[in-house]
Amino acid sequence: MTRVGIATKPDATPRSRGGFVLSLDFELNWGVVSNASNAAYWPNIIGARSAIPKLLDLFREYDLRCTWVTTGLLYFDRRDDMLAALPRTQPRYEDASLSSYAHLDGVGADEDTDPLHFGLSLIRKIKACPGQEIGTHTFSHYFCRDAVGDPKPFEADLEAARQAAARIGVHCTSIVFPRNQVTEEALEVCARHGLTAFRGNARGWIYRSNGSADNGPWKRLFRLLDSYLPIVGDQSVTPSVEHGMVNIPASCFLRPYSKRRAALEGLRLSRIKREMRRAAERDALYHLWFHPHNFGADQDENMAVMRDIAAEAVRLDREFGWPSKTMADIAQEVLPQNAEFAGSIRVGGGS
Repeated sequence: MTRVGIATKPDATPRSRGGFVLSLDFELNWGVVSNASNAAYWPNIIGARSAIPKLLDLFREYDLRCTWVTTGLLYFDRRDDMLAALPRTQPRYEDASLSSYAHLDGVGADEDTDPLHFGLSLIRKIKACPGQEIGTHTFSHYFCRDAVGDPKPFEADLEAARQAAARIGVHCTSIVFPRNQVTEEALEVCARHGLTAFRGNARGWIYRSNGSADNGPWKRLFRLLDSYLPIVGDQSVTPSVEHGMVNIPASCFLRPYSKRRAALEGLRLSRIKREMRRAAERDALYHLWFHPHNFGADQDENMAVMRDIAAEAVRLDREFGWPSKTMADIAQEVLPQNAEFAGSIRVGGGS
């Protein structure tokens, strides 16, 4: 396993060329299973299964690189195999419903009969598509700020995720924390386990995450407004090294198409493209993210938006030399340039 040591000064800022970064949080029902009304969202989850091949075709057409951070529970196509892979040490939450393990009774026998909880066939399609990185979204959709107690369950979760990915020859080096619940302790654990990059929160108080309870209506409202108007301001980003990990902060969440806000779609898209151009002019990064299930409904409209963004990324690359990059690409650029960390990377045996 690749090991990345923890440097004495954790917040060095290395140089990195700019580019367009796209990361998708691939979780299917595991991302919403703790929501009381999640059954109403099942059509979107099932729709993600047809949206993913369309996204892959589009990425192939535009030569877009993408990081798919994938929940470890999706790496199976049979219930028995999933249950056999569960870590012995599991997280404890004050709200027990937050744990994916509290919902295992709802898992079906296999991927054919339960399209909500299994994703092995889709992961194989992603793996076969050129330019696609598969990262980790933890094994169980683990909430680092909501979990109580010591970090041992998180260590066990990462190891279970590593083993699940290794079953099909995937070695993950990038992570996105579910609900963006990043902690210093979790970063140190990730670095010890060979992960090198994470997606940090976007700038601004409305994007800080201190746990599931810290997501009140005002924050949600301002995040919605920020999709259309520059509430927070410019979101061009540069990577930094924190606790042995390269932080590639989010710039923008690509909200799904909404019939109720159809008149504002042009405003939303214009804002994204304007920020992409500003980042390209500054040789900075622009990090767009969403969930495949966000494209599960209104697929034609959502794919049209993604196609427009992809075409803009290609134009900016031709104009400024502003390429498409995965999170792993950026980590590979950053770590060798940072003297403190270059000496701390040790490559051992296989993953």
